[in-house]
Amino acid sequence: MTLVFYRAKKKIENEIKKVFDNSSDKILDIGCGINPWYHQIIKGSLTRFDIIDDKNHIDVTGSMEHLPFEDESFDKIISINALYFSSEPKKAFAEIARVLKKDGKTFLVTPFMHPIHHVPHDKYRFSEYAFVSLFPKNVIDMKIIPVRGIFSLPLMLVHSLIKGIPLLFAKSLKK
Repeated sequence: MTLVFYRAKKKIENEIKKVFDNSSDKILDIGCGINPWYHQIIKGSLTRFDIIDDKNHIDVTGSMEHLPFEDESFDKIISINALYFSSEPKKAFAEIARVLKKDGKTFLVTPFMHPIHHVPHDKYRFSEYAFVSLFPKNVIDMKIIPVRGIFSLPLMLVHSLIKGIPLLFAKSLKK
């Protein structure tokens, strides 16, 4: 793991510990994937939701644009690096707002300056202004915390080169 990702992960981990500290909370993790690292530090009753159909790691399978839960079902919602896969982000944000309890909290992590991956499913990058405009108007209490700083772009470029160089050689070997 490169330094930039380690620092980002530590910052996210510290924020998760602050937000998910009540064992009586009902929590939804949207797009959790299989066994993410942060589940170990979340306190509360966790519902794991993903498009992946894996009964061992996912509690409910479906699309984030159509969450199969009652209105105001969850005290807190977490989604780490999943929202940019949404085909209809405005609908996904509306669904998050719908299933979140009135005074609930969302914890969303999404890249802004990050190389495209998981082609063709990687669809969007969101600025803090996009978050504000995509959430329905009744979601007004929002705190946006940038995870990376000024040195993220150069480190991201180095990371991309390290990951990409082997792919260049693999293509030339196939010819």
